[in-house]
Amino acid sequence: MGAIVLDGKACAAAVLERLQTEVAQLATKGVVPGLGTILVGDDGASATYVANKRRTCEEIGMRSFHVELPATASIEDVLAAVESFNQNPDIDGYLVQLPLPKGL
Repeated sequence: MGAIVLDGKACAAAVLERLQTEVAQLATKGVVPGLGTILVGDDGASATYVANKRRTCEEIGMRSFHVELPATASIEDVLAAVESFNQNPDIDGYLVQLPLPKGL
């Protein structure tokens, strides 16, 4: 059996197109999905990853919510951000970006 070459860009574009259609269908019913992101510290790669998630959300019609905390944030600060997302009915899912600063 030969190798199968997967065109990652074409595959990603197809997934995003499908998601955009699904988000638009939900919007006709008054539902706009929301994604929350929590970024703690100043890790450049993490900031880029989160920025890309937020940009993609906007491109496909989703809402994007973001909390950015300094590297000196306490675990209580992070948990407060998580709790605020838990209490927000406009947020359907969220991610706490890793890695967290040492001590968290």
